[in-house]
Amino acid sequence: MIWNPHTQTDRRSVLARQISLMLEACGGAEGLLADGNIEEFAISLDHALEERGMTDVVHTADIILFLVQALSSVGERRAARRLLVFGTGLAAPAAWDVTGDGPMWILDLRQMTVRDDCPIELLFFMCLSAILDAMAEVWDECDGNGLLGLRHVSLAASVLLGGGKPKQVRRMACEIKQRCRVMLERIAEERGWRTSPRVLDLDH
Repeated sequence: MIWNPHTQTDRRSVLARQISLMLEACGGAEGLLADGNIEEFAISLDHALEERGMTDVVHTADIILFLVQALSSVGERRAARRLLVFGTGLAAPAAWDVTGDGPMWILDLRQMTVRDDCPIELLFFMCLSAILDAMAEVWDECDGNGLLGLRHVSLAASVLLGGGKPKQVRRMACEIKQRCRVMLERIAEERGWRTSPRVLDLDH
């Protein structure tokens, strides 16, 4: 979270800095990084937060949601998707090298089903394809050679089923992994990759 400074000017400066960092991290929105654009974003966000009575503290998640909406509204949909995926912690690079066989990126499925700290509700299977599309460019340089690590697959399966027996959960977990494989194969064909990233269940 971000603690607001005492004055409005200082608060907007902090927001502008956070917005600039997020836009740099999401990539694909270089044209919006000019000082005038950042200042406009900060002023608009400050007004939106004041309207919601949020004058003491600003959560990073609120800035991300605001930016996703703002980027989409000005036609920067690719940057909006990247910020939603990478900025919310849905996807992140692996901190270790499992096989040495291309880059490994981790998709945390729990973030798609349980979000206590962020008012984002994702329709699981409808959004899984969009998320993988947003992640796809991380494998462009290696021609699709790499790994997609899935975390909390069984948890996501259980949530989707509203509980369910162990056998049903296992079947749904297998369905989630298979959907990821099929989607990555489709992306590989569309982007002309030599191969598609392998899918690993990191919970097993």
